[in-house]
Amino acid sequence: TDNHDERKIYQEIIEQNNTQLLKLISDVLDLAQIESGTFTPDIQPFDPIGLCNDVVTSMHIKVSPGVTLHLADNLPNHIINSDRTRLTQILTNLVENAIKFTSQGSICVGFEPLGNEFLKFYVTDTGIGIPENKQSDIFQRFTKLDSNISGSGLGLSISNSIIKELGGDIGVESEPGKVSTFWFTLPQV
Repeated sequence: TDNHDERKIYQEIIEQNNTQLLKLISDVLDLAQIESGTFTPDIQPFDPIGLCNDVVTSMHIKVSPGVTLHLADNLPNHIINSDRTRLTQILTNLVENAIKFTSQGSICVGFEPLGNEFLKFYVTDTGIGIPENKQSDIFQRFTKLDSNISGSGLGLSISNSIIKELGGDIGVESEPGKVSTFWFTLPQV
């Protein structure tokens, strides 16, 4: 088309579809690695405040008007030994999901120590919530509670598999129409 505005719309559609396709390919490759036993975490010491801040900063541009995305207050100074790249992937996935389902209110990213053995990372949102009878299903492959929302239904399943490989656990606390909190724990080794 010769119309500049129309071309821009088509370019945006193509870019969105390319991004979704690359994400799907990456998800399938991650699943293949995990299932074949070739997943090898890159364990290094890092500051979880920096990790959470990087995710919040990178995701700000995706947040809808009327929604605030922020880092939790008073996060403790801490060093953890884990796979920073994979944890970035998981936190980004949790924040992306929160963004998809939160049209007003806030999304908060943070972590807290659980005794001396584990750290608990969390993403809390004021989105639509998840019925209790569907909460365990969302960690299964290809599960989408709303087929009108983009995505393959693999992100939470992959996150679950990666967290298990790193020695932690993952879960959700939610009620429809109220605050939802997705969380995962990691050993502090």
